[in-house]
Amino acid sequence: MITMPTASLKDIAEKAGVSVTLVSYVLNNQHENRIKKETADKIRKVAKSLNYQKNIVARSLKTSKTQSIGLIVSDIANPFFSQLARCIEDEADRQGYALIFASSDEDPAKFKRMLDFMATRQVDGLLIAAPAGSESAIRSLKKTRVPFILIDRYFPSVKSDYVGLNNYDAAYTAVNHLLSQQKKRIGMIGFSTPLHTLQERTRAYQDALKNAGIRPDKTWLKELGTTVSYAEIKAALEELLKLPKPIDSVFCASNLMSGYSLQFIHAMQLKVPETIALVGFDSMDDFELFDSPYAYIRQPIREMGSLAIQQLLAKLNGISKTAFLELQAELILKHPVRHI
Repeated sequence: MITMPTASLKDIAEKAGVSVTLVSYVLNNQHENRIKKETADKIRKVAKSLNYQKNIVARSLKTSKTQSIGLIVSDIANPFFSQLARCIEDEADRQGYALIFASSDEDPAKFKRMLDFMATRQVDGLLIAAPAGSESAIRSLKKTRVPFILIDRYFPSVKSDYVGLNNYDAAYTAVNHLLSQQKKRIGMIGFSTPLHTLQERTRAYQDALKNAGIRPDKTWLKELGTTVSYAEIKAALEELLKLPKPIDSVFCASNLMSGYSLQFIHAMQLKVPETIALVGFDSMDDFELFDSPYAYIRQPIREMGSLAIQQLLAKLNGISKTAFLELQAELILKHPVRHI
């Protein structure tokens, strides 16, 4: 591989007529309040003209830092995690860090392998959306010196930094919206998982019904695995609609569940919200193709990613205590597009 020659700090200093130390301060964003803007701009302009590139390898040997952050999610192909990863990548880049991605595929064993992989890359810190059954791996990670933040998911039995959604409040808001539409037989398609954050969505669904004076019927709740297919959603909705007293609405606990439900409603030409009303969790671009009114919970993904990076950098700089940050969601109402 042919590499282009790059200038040294000394080359830049000589051309700019300043000291090597000053060049180092400017290019490493140090002591910015003590350096004249005109001087800093001149140094950066010279550096660019000389094709200067930071020697990350040499810097990591000197500082024991690689300016890289590892991100492990359950599935980077999931629209929620891909959006979150993009927001995290943008914020990391603004802070001068590169991001390394990995997916666990909801497999604790693979998650452990990804942690080991990140260790070989000597990342400075980790952002983790861990799969169920990862408590022991998280406890082991706590014993190392690698700072990390749990995102989207956390484990109540393991004290650690966390940035994510207040899932209980979000789900409660979703079900309350259906109740406000005078819906009485509200079904839910949720998850069969020990993950606390996803269990909170089911707990909120049940509490909202109870607080409205409605006794939750066990047959109204369909719990599926963390990876779902259209066939599973179709079967679940068919069962819910064939009950002696069919459901009149449904709360879906994820974006994929919502999307497949909208697909089924469209295929069956069900009237919305007369026959069935729907509130989902998160959205996808494909949702705009459905000419039916529905609502969904929108998570503050950009804020979540930004806060996670900021909290991790604070830990890297030794200026942060353990923080548990739960963000609030927003209910979005979608109305059908009227074709003229």
